[in-house]
Amino acid sequence: EEKGLKEKDVRVMPSRAHEACFVEYKDKGLKTVVVRGIVRAHVDMQVREIVEDIVKPLLEEIDDGSVDMSHVCLKVLGGGEGLNAKALAHDVEVAVAQCLVPSLLLHRVGCVGVTLEIGDTVCIDVATPSGFGVAQVSVVDELPSPFPSLETVDVRRRAAARKAGGFLISDAVELLQLASDGCDLTDVEELVLSEEASLVPVSSPQAHKEAVGMRIYSLKLNGCSVLIVGNDLTHRVASMGVKECKTFVAACERAERMQTPLLFLNASSGARLGVDEAMKKMLTFAEDGKLVAGGMEVSSVSNPHADYGVPSLSGCGATARAYSRLYDKGFCVTICIGRAVGIGAYLARLGRRTIQVAQTPIILTGQAALNKVLGKDVYESNAQLGGPQIMHQNGVTHLTASNCLEAMRQAKEWMEWKTRVEAKEPARPVPPEGDGALSPAQLVDVLFDAGSFVEVQRAWAKSVVCGRARLNGRAVGVIATQTATTELVVPADPGDFSTSERRIQHPGCLWLPDSAAKTAEALEDMGREQLPMIILANWRGFSGGLRDLFEGVLQAGSGIVEGLRKYPAPVFVYIPRGAELRGGAWVVLDKQINEHGNIQILMDRSARGGILEPEGTAEIRFKKAAIHEWMERDGADEKEYPKYRAGALRFCDAHDRAEALLAQQVIDGVVDLADARGFLTKKLNDLLLQ
Repeated sequence: EEKGLKEKDVRVMPSRAHEACFVEYKDKGLKTVVVRGIVRAHVDMQVREIVEDIVKPLLEEIDDGSVDMSHVCLKVLGGGEGLNAKALAHDVEVAVAQCLVPSLLLHRVGCVGVTLEIGDTVCIDVATPSGFGVAQVSVVDELPSPFPSLETVDVRRRAAARKAGGFLISDAVELLQLASDGCDLTDVEELVLSEEASLVPVSSPQAHKEAVGMRIYSLKLNGCSVLIVGNDLTHRVASMGVKECKTFVAACERAERMQTPLLFLNASSGARLGVDEAMKKMLTFAEDGKLVAGGMEVSSVSNPHADYGVPSLSGCGATARAYSRLYDKGFCVTICIGRAVGIGAYLARLGRRTIQVAQTPIILTGQAALNKVLGKDVYESNAQLGGPQIMHQNGVTHLTASNCLEAMRQAKEWMEWKTRVEAKEPARPVPPEGDGALSPAQLVDVLFDAGSFVEVQRAWAKSVVCGRARLNGRAVGVIATQTATTELVVPADPGDFSTSERRIQHPGCLWLPDSAAKTAEALEDMGREQLPMIILANWRGFSGGLRDLFEGVLQAGSGIVEGLRKYPAPVFVYIPRGAELRGGAWVVLDKQINEHGNIQILMDRSARGGILEPEGTAEIRFKKAAIHEWMERDGADEKEYPKYRAGALRFCDAHDRAEALLAQQVIDGVVDLADARGFLTKKLNDLLLQ
């Protein structure tokens, strides 16, 4: 009655919980579920257990993500005069929030209000995705209009953001706080671009919220400055107008100037489309059929204050330049929290270190527009076009996350990679001698701190493994050869009926066009972070077939040379137990490549290095005639040919052994796998202290 709802719009549902019921209704398009229950107070009441019994069934209602807000109304009976209403309200609110935190953080529900009646006292509060656990309790003397506190948390905007697949940008700081697991987050302030084109603290948050969608927050995380920039999903459908572009550029320039990590929460529907709305309202036709507005013929429309159309496109060009430069000169991490269309997709690529939340598409053109061009409904969704199943497999996305909180945790860890962590672990156990070389996972377990390795671009170019790890607490880059056969799945394009899904088997220990490109990109990324690099090398060379050359294996291999030529930090190329480095693969990793002398090559005693494998060398340099000449010299019989053939292979192999290469000064040391962790730790410390 208070909300003026009709009976058909309200649904009352019994609950399995004792003395509780659910009420579901829609008010102005917002779906709300209310839980009403009774709590009988006593001295040693277990608040959490009682609240869980009442609230947990609510999860079944909101699990599909269709609920915009929920409210828990509890009436406390009994307890006597000694009952501390405020303390009880605090306990109830915390219990409610803890029950519903997964749904809050996964944005299945926009916010949860709590109303608690204790005698003549009513306590009202609200928990949002950003406000879980804050537990600020307001005590009022009488029950006001239903759920007033929900009006203060932008319920409608929060619902709109959720429907767009993301969250309110104003929740970003609190979400980072939650992801930081108790880390200090201080000096938070929102910045705005002033008329003088400088960033200053916001003086009127509401006016700023309505004027521009791009928001900037400055803060300190564990004492280190961080900038957060992102588009408001609810402001003009997160399009990039001129003001949004200028604000983004200013954030990038500040991050570069102050060498502050920038966290970009990417949600953009592309350049802003628009027309002159004031002129549109005056449009009419003259007698001669000409288009006129305000008594003047309309032949071209030029609005100096337009924040749409080509001025918006030009602004998007400026954002691309600024973010590309920041990747080159500073440090940035991108989280795709909502659809990234057009310029949003380009920014995801330009910033490189991209985390894609599940079901958030990175696309150039929307599915509806493509279907219109094709004249039929070919594509089902934007996620089909540019979801993680596409963008993680092609290398645009470095990491994926199931929800925004997980993505925030990944971004925080990425920003902290340069921080030294104390870790003095004993030598790691080495797998026993066996057939063939060790896998990347086995080598990582032996060489690096336990659980520290984070692989990036896992789904792309699987024949090479790239990531970051810690060596005795120090962050390092890692590139390792995949020894096993991998499979590339090329999806069929629904828009091209001539295509079908293809599955291609890729052998291990070989650089292919995609894995060589991935290696070059890893060198570029980690070189900009100035991370020491450890390359666990086991390549027989580059693939050189017609298709490989057509697909750019030569260009990608040249990219590896470029990356290593200018790599600014120490590089250790380690050829581990049972591995080999041959031909062009040795060339692009050779220690003379780096112009600063930063590369050192180390080999396990059982490893090999050379142009060809012994069989290939013998076919050219120790042919059958040469073997027979040797046999004649020794007076051997023809039946001993296999023995001499094996001897020829051993002779060729002797040229490729670690001891021989060390004597020729083409490598810098012979280090067995069991000693490699300690050796690398000491060597790296010595180099960085120079």
